[in-house]
Amino acid sequence: MRKHFRTYCLLAVAVVAVALLSVSCIKDNDPAVGGKASVTMTFTTRVSDNVTAENLLDKEQMRTLRVIVARSNTNDIIYNVSYDIQPGETQKVIHFSELTVNKDGENFDFYAIANEDAFLTGGESLEGKNVSLSALKSRILNKDFNSPALSLIPQAAFETIKVGPNEQKKPPMYLLFPLVKVVLNFDNQTGESVDLSNVAISGIANQGYLFKDIYENSYPQGTAGSRTVQFGNEGTLQVPVGEVADADASPYIRYLYPWTSGNAYKLTATWGSMTHEVVFKIGDEELKKLEAGQQLNVNVSLLVNKQVTINWQVDDWNPVTNDVPSFN
Repeated sequence: MRKHFRTYCLLAVAVVAVALLSVSCIKDNDPAVGGKASVTMTFTTRVSDNVTAENLLDKEQMRTLRVIVARSNTNDIIYNVSYDIQPGETQKVIHFSELTVNKDGENFDFYAIANEDAFLTGGESLEGKNVSLSALKSRILNKDFNSPALSLIPQAAFETIKVGPNEQKKPPMYLLFPLVKVVLNFDNQTGESVDLSNVAISGIANQGYLFKDIYENSYPQGTAGSRTVQFGNEGTLQVPVGEVADADASPYIRYLYPWTSGNAYKLTATWGSMTHEVVFKIGDEELKKLEAGQQLNVNVSLLVNKQVTINWQVDDWNPVTNDVPSFN
């Protein structure tokens, strides 16, 4: 009896061993089984050709950086990490290891967001792995980033990267400003300080997408060019004698949402009892579109007898310069 029992035990062990071996063989030969991969991403600010991240304004620097990595096909969040960025630190390198992929490789979505506190409200948080990625991807900004004047400017980028088993990728990722920057540069040739009032650009959009690289040629529903953005402090812009082109001078800088307007962008200003107005044009075409990440430099010369001349330049990744008529 003991002999038969021992035989049954040996047979049982053999059956289990064969079953385990079969499972192991299926797993090893399964075409869906791949391996692990890694991505080392370098995050930096995307700026125009003649501007480097080192000389951005303090409010335009990355102060915090959050990166969310999710599987494209399931939206499962694998990484959600946040870092404080030190002053003068122009880029951040992050290594994402242990990305499990199938044999044919997989797509991963990378969300990068700088200065999230600039737009989060009401106790909102992007921490954890239960973040709604669809809501994040379609996030709409409607804050006036000119009030207060020292508000941090957010940046964001989205990219899908395919990674194969045992692959080690090292791509760059450039964060985009979802806004347009406008800078007034003055050359006061009158010999005395000038006070301008009601200096403004009208027809400005009231909102925009956070991820403009996703919604490059579209705007949120309900967007309207009904906002007016004023320069100066409390309605007055003081222009000292000589050239004023101080990039840190907040009264001369404003941030706008990108917009394709039905009407041309125009700049108005009152000097004494005279109101001046200029419509921006490219050749004979009125300027009706400003895109995220562009910088509009407006160069204004104040002459004797309250005469004004102006030219402007749009700095992008392919800078161009255009002249417009003098103020009327």
